Amino acid sequence: MTGSTGAIERRPGVEAQVAVTPGFFLSSATTEDVSGRPSQQAAGWLDAGEWVGAQGLAVGGRYVGGDDSNGYGEPMVRYRHAVDSEDRFTLQAAGFGTVASGSNSGASYEATRLGAEVAFDGRVTPKSSWLEVHGFGGASVLGLDASGTYCTAPATGIGVDCREDGTDHVVSGDVAGAFPAAFAGIGIDMARHLPIAVHGARLEAMAAGGMMPEIRDGVRTDTKPWTTFGVAITVRAGAAEETK
Repeated sequence: MTGSTGAIERRPGVEAQVAVTPGFFLSSATTEDVSGRPSQQAAGWLDAGEWVGAQGLAVGGRYVGGDDSNGYGEPMVRYRHAVDSEDRFTLQAAGFGTVASGSNSGASYEATRLGAEVAFDGRVTPKSSWLEVHGFGGASVLGLDASGTYCTAPATGIGVDCREDGTDHVVSGDVAGAFPAAFAGIGIDMARHLPIAVHGARLEAMAAGGMMPEIRDGVRTDTKPWTTFGVAITVRAGAAEETK
């Protein structure tokens, strides 16, 4: 998940986020228990649509980490559109992608990933400058092309940490495919709509699930479901006045 949720912002500004976002690590596909696992994320966005005549357009990036391997940076772009005149319902489309690599404990990988996400956000309490409750949900698809080398247990083909004496069974493999996911959650907006440079903050929690590969001895053998949870806090600041 990108972790980007919320209503359209009708003034130029920036937002910063720290989050634990739902998803899966590719290394988990080689383990006995193929399952999702949240990743740590630091992200930032620039709402620049007002400056280019495309209100709702933003560009950003994130750094994703939290597994035993190296983290990576990833650029992102999003577009938000209000469904109604009261800005109660917002639709969002986002895209992201990068080329990443890493190594740890004798294992290494290289991966190209490209993803798209669509989401909606709906305010479920009256409009307020101090506190609003929003519900959100959406779906994503991740295109993945990865290769790597790691150690396995000879009898099962399950990935294990490599020993220092070099006596492990080492395999190389690759995986490619498109993996869908869906998510839903609740967000609490605080101090929004105030005519000041602070655009407020959002606390959110989400649940997500999707599909991921199962890999044995370097070969994709199946596609498995995953589920997990995430939380995030986002703060916003920028121009004082809203525009319609």
